Amino acid sequence: MKGLKGLKAIKFEPKNIVAIGILVLIVLFFYWHIDSKSSNNDTNVKSEYQLLIDKDLQNAYPETPREVVKLYSRIIKCLYNTKLKESEIDTLTGKLRVLFDEKLNEENPLDKHIETLILEIKEYKELQQTISSYIIEKDSGIDYSIVDEEEYATILAEYSLKVKSSYEKTVEKFLLRKDSEGSWKIVGWSLADLDEIEVEE
Repeated sequence: MKGLKGLKAIKFEPKNIVAIGILVLIVLFFYWHIDSKSSNNDTNVKSEYQLLIDKDLQNAYPETPREVVKLYSRIIKCLYNTKLKESEIDTLTGKLRVLFDEKLNEENPLDKHIETLILEIKEYKELQQTISSYIIEKDSGIDYSIVDEEEYATILAEYSLKVKSSYEKTVEKFLLRKDSEGSWKIVGWSLADLDEIEVEE
């Protein structure tokens, strides 16, 4: 027992046992607290996903172009910022496509759309990029027009992106068309100038 020379034995007196018990309880409480916070964060993330999935777009479709683009932005933010399973991405993409014009959906088949989204989401995460917030142009800034007896609307949305520790802004111009049932559907979008957008006061 050469290696044990010089070591002092610990006497397990009642006061030592109480102190050790208290220490163990403190450690257990600390880990429980950390785990609880982590679980709450996961619940908050899932709640936004669940809220979007639970939306009844058949009976309660957004009434204005602004509301359509606002919901589109919520879904996109959830897709790109949240750690979702592929099955959840599939489900949320299906909800997103309800907002799209039939021609846009035809040009982007569901399987191809999901495949592209998964790749883009992966790139976002690799670049440590997230959508921190968005601002939709106010109703008075929407440009309405009629082409070939069909109603169209153009509206801008500004997105704030966090890339690592820096922030960037981008503005997208959305084109929407009113379908035969009177619902505004997204036809497409393109980049716009930052100073074009007119936001709520």
